[in-house]
Amino acid sequence: MHDATHATRSHLRSLGPSPSVPVTIDSGNADSTDGLVASVSPRRYHDSPSGNAPPEDARTSRERVGWQIRATRVLADLLALAVRDGLPRVAWTVGDVGANLTGRCYCRTGADRRSQFDAWCTAVGATPRSELTGFAGITYLRAIAARHDGLIDVIVLADTYPDDDAAGNG
Repeated sequence: MHDATHATRSHLRSLGPSPSVPVTIDSGNADSTDGLVASVSPRRYHDSPSGNAPPEDARTSRERVGWQIRATRVLADLLALAVRDGLPRVAWTVGDVGANLTGRCYCRTGADRRSQFDAWCTAVGATPRSELTGFAGITYLRAIAARHDGLIDVIVLADTYPDDDAAGNG
């Protein structure tokens, strides 16, 4: 059986350059044989550290980080405004690409989320877009204050659901 297993595998070609690394190949029987294993180049499937994407230009990376720093400064100003004017709390996200800052309203009821949304739109001078209602009756509220500080776009978001008011009263 040892010779048949060895003969069966001897016709296989190597898929690439193989360093002569002996390994044990178990034929399923009590015996084992030594063979060579083909290696796969470590860069064969991933040509860059971030997968298949081309490496990012260092200047572009610095610009994007600079935009994020500027967005955090705008956020600090908005939080100071919220404390000063008694604005409702919202969840803020700094954009990873581009110069944007997003505030999302998460109050318990749809009416409260809409109230948060309106308050922040007024505070940042955001222009509301047309309300969109999805298939399940979810209404999406969106507004944007383009170039709020000359560069950073401030986006305000809120979603309301058909059963929000019923859930808030119970």
